[in-house]
Amino acid sequence: MDVTTLFNLSYGLFIIGAKDGERNVGCVVNTVMQTTSNPVTLSVCINKNNFTNVCIKKTKEFAVHFIREH
Repeated sequence: MDVTTLFNLSYGLFIIGAKDGERNVGCVVNTVMQTTSNPVTLSVCINKNNFTNVCIKKTKEFAVHFIREH
């Protein structure tokens, strides 16, 4: 995994994606930060009542998509 992108994380908007079975789900968040580089660990703040959070807890997987300013 190329972790160079993680070193450029800054404040912004992100889409957090997850799966509900075969269905893709997601939400917009503004807090994603790298907490360690080895192993790669991210902190993501999501409302605990959000359905995406339920899916992440179930699958233990998520994707982070950066929303560009332009």
